[in-house]
Amino acid sequence: CSSYYCENPTGICRKYLPSECAEREFSEAEKTRAAQTAFKINQPLTDSKSLVQRGMGQWRPCSYPGGCGGDWAEANFFALHQLATGGGSTDGICIDSPGYGMPSAGSCTDKGFATGYDVGWRDDSGRIILWFGDACSWSTTVDRSEVTAALLANNVIVAGINTHSKDRGIDYRGNTATGSCAGGSGATDGQASVITNMTGGTLTNKVRGTGDTINAILDAVAGGIAQSGSAAAVSFSTGSLTEGSQLYQTKFNAKDWSGDLVAYQLKSDGSLGSQVWSAARKLDATGSASRVMMTLGSTKGTAVGVPFRWGLITSDQQNDLRTDP
Repeated sequence: CSSYYCENPTGICRKYLPSECAEREFSEAEKTRAAQTAFKINQPLTDSKSLVQRGMGQWRPCSYPGGCGGDWAEANFFALHQLATGGGSTDGICIDSPGYGMPSAGSCTDKGFATGYDVGWRDDSGRIILWFGDACSWSTTVDRSEVTAALLANNVIVAGINTHSKDRGIDYRGNTATGSCAGGSGATDGQASVITNMTGGTLTNKVRGTGDTINAILDAVAGGIAQSGSAAAVSFSTGSLTEGSQLYQTKFNAKDWSGDLVAYQLKSDGSLGSQVWSAARKLDATGSASRVMMTLGSTKGTAVGVPFRWGLITSDQQNDLRTDP
């Protein structure tokens, strides 16, 4: 019996082979093996469609490592923690009280587990995790407080797609120390509700069938992009792309109300050259009194540039900008 199966207090290993589940300090190698049994990354982040398809093709109800699980509960919280931290170590403690539907401190099985698997977030990326499934999460190793703290510290938004109704499935609302996801009680909100609400994501329940799942995924990702505010759009300086054309990229991050418009030179082979222009860089080099900002409106169908002045915008717009004149 590995430590993975010994974590189930009502499982076969604990019940019939207690000596193999005796409390002892695990070696670092044993802890790494246990962690990598519970979670792995099939494919780090990439822009290659074929690599993504290959990674998705490895999904199986029973897979290696991990087997078939041995119980209903899954390592959802641990997986979210590992994605957020780049495979970092858990904190070694369980702090949530039973009132949140979590096990007591005496049921904690956290020995400081880390897979070392890094999904490869870019430093400036909008980080969105799409979490879908039908089973609750173990909370005896990574509890609600620890996973939430890890996600928030790394600016990760979680969107959940649950095949069950609210308070069931990945949104289970009870103590998961037993590995059972049946019913739901003991906490104010379900697991997925807590995570998605805290990170600013969305939760869609009762998703069934391929079409509904695809639509839910698209809606969830679109919502996550809007929330992160770091999606980028591109356009070109000419309709016909030739050497010397420029690609313009807009960036905006709603978290700190920062943005930029940058231009890159297009090489003869179609690849991007060096950055040749940046609006943010030019603005930073220009004093605030010398900056000219215009908004584009229309009067009787004619486009009109409107000077952007603090005193000309509404109080609601001023509050939205979160700054002083």
